[in-house]
Amino acid sequence: MGRSRRCPMLSSSKVANASDLEHERIGDWASLTPVDQIQLSIHHAREALRLLPSDQVALYHLIQALRKSARQQELPQLVRRLSELRQETRDNEALQNLYKIFETQPGN
Repeated sequence: MGRSRRCPMLSSSKVANASDLEHERIGDWASLTPVDQIQLSIHHAREALRLLPSDQVALYHLIQALRKSARQQELPQLVRRLSELRQETRDNEALQNLYKIFETQPGN
């Protein structure tokens, strides 16, 4: 049981290089208080959204972290933005699937 828990975002390959360095400085995730973990989650989600504004995962994590914090005034706007991004994704997938070529074997 001598192992320490590390920040779960360290293992993610989606984290940008700049924030990887910040994660390394943070060190032991378990030593942070729950309030510090929430604040850190908010910070990282905002940084990910700054780098890629259409990142639905980062936006979802920001919404979840803000729900656990006292700062909930921006939640309706963020939930609306996430809904719009998901709708855009569904629309794009529908357009991509609109025309597909299927090859069939003769006699089928």
